[in-house]
Amino acid sequence: MRTLGYQRLASGASWTLAASIAAALSQWLLLMVTAKLGSPEMVGQLALSFAIVAPIQALTDLALRPALATDARRNYHFRDYLELRAKMITLGVAAMGIAAWWRGGAAASIIVAVGLQKAVESASDLFFGLFQREERLEWMGHSVVMRSALASAAFVGVMLAYGDLLCACLAGLLIRAGIFFFHDLPRGSELADVSPRAPSESRIAGLLKTSLPLASGVFIMAFAVNVPRYVVEKRMGVAALGVFAALVYVFQAGAMLIDAVSQAACARLAQYCARGETGAFRALLSRLTVVAFGVAGIGIAVASFGGSQLLRIAYSSAFAGATKPFLWLSVCAVPWYCSTVF
Repeated sequence: MRTLGYQRLASGASWTLAASIAAALSQWLLLMVTAKLGSPEMVGQLALSFAIVAPIQALTDLALRPALATDARRNYHFRDYLELRAKMITLGVAAMGIAAWWRGGAAASIIVAVGLQKAVESASDLFFGLFQREERLEWMGHSVVMRSALASAAFVGVMLAYGDLLCACLAGLLIRAGIFFFHDLPRGSELADVSPRAPSESRIAGLLKTSLPLASGVFIMAFAVNVPRYVVEKRMGVAALGVFAALVYVFQAGAMLIDAVSQAACARLAQYCARGETGAFRALLSRLTVVAFGVAGIGIAVASFGGSQLLRIAYSSAFAGATKPFLWLSVCAVPWYCSTVF
């Protein structure tokens, strides 16, 4: 029985890692395709939409997924989480609409489309918390991998056929909605009651009060991460933001690799700590740090000697001239990669 539990945990961890990699690669693919088939301005519109929507989503999600996943005592019913998430999705969509109206211009419609995508993802996200609590992480992995693959394929197909960024984003929205209604919702109904019923306002208010402090912290982090994008867009324009976002995502691949290695070593580090094996703990942590420095060093070398060629191949010739900021970002990646280890 214990062996079966360990096997399920290992399988769930594998699917979680696969989901993280698929989601990161999918977003990078969207930028690459937009750069190759569009222009830096289109990449900038997409990056600006992500930057505006992300903090709003972080706040309105209220960190309900980890709260649900760790609610081992069942202090709240799943319907309480579901009702609160539905209310916050409505509020979030309204906030994103106001942000799009305030921003105006060609990017406004892209902000709305990306905002609707994230609204559907928020609905799925709550069910992921349920899957985590019931140790069915493979269901979450299936959902994210399917969503990433199918949404990317739809995006690329529409961009190849029409070259229209808005239509490509709407195609991604339809894929996300399909995954939610035909996978996440049916799977969730096997684990909890999702039928409509009158909500308990007092319970929802208590859940809101419990979740808001953590949500505030997540919002601050999401906002801080995107501040450079706001500054670049404000001072230099949408095209410059497109170049900046494309450069940053090159180093996101390195961060993803280091995070995967760190996650794989996490259990071993925990075992060393529990046994009081300080020497082994420090040795493994040191090796992980060396890996981080090594990947960062490779990034600096590539940016120094082959940055222009890499940017031309990954994106287009319009990005190939940004070798100087590319080199500076490679240097900035050193503390970024090291912090990923810890």
